[in-house]
Amino acid sequence: AVVTNSIPVIQLYLSRPRQNVVVLGGDVIPESQAMVGSLAVAGAEQLRATTLFLGAAAADARGLYVETNVERPTKLALMESADTVILLCDASKFEVSAPIRLCTYDEVDVIITDVEPPSDVRRAAELSRTEIVIATA
Repeated sequence: AVVTNSIPVIQLYLSRPRQNVVVLGGDVIPESQAMVGSLAVAGAEQLRATTLFLGAAAADARGLYVETNVERPTKLALMESADTVILLCDASKFEVSAPIRLCTYDEVDVIITDVEPPSDVRRAAELSRTEIVIATA
C-alpha cells in the first residue's frame, strides 16, 4: 500500500486503481499541496511503513529544515512510523535555508541526491551513518 499526505501523489494514484492508497487527512498547505496537522499526525501514528520518502525545504550540516512549523509534527510522525527514512534532496536544497529544523541526519537512513553534497553535509551524514546515493540519469 502507498500512504500519503500529498495531493499530487493522490492524483497520480487515481489512475492506478489496483494500487491500495491510504490518505492522511488534515489541513492543506497550498504551496506544497500536503495535508498536515493533528488529523494527519493521528493517522500516521496508527501506521507502520516499511519506507518513507521524505522531502525537506532545505538541508545543511545541522540537518533538515521545513518552511512552516505546522508541517513538522506530520513529517516527524511519518518518520516515526517508518522502518527506513529516505530523504529525496536535489541540489537546490543545499543552497537555500528554511526556518524550522525538522531533524538531524541521525533520523535519516539514506539521502538520494543529484549532486555531491557539500563536504560539511557529507561529514554530518557519515557521522550519523546515513548513506548517500548520488542519482544519475
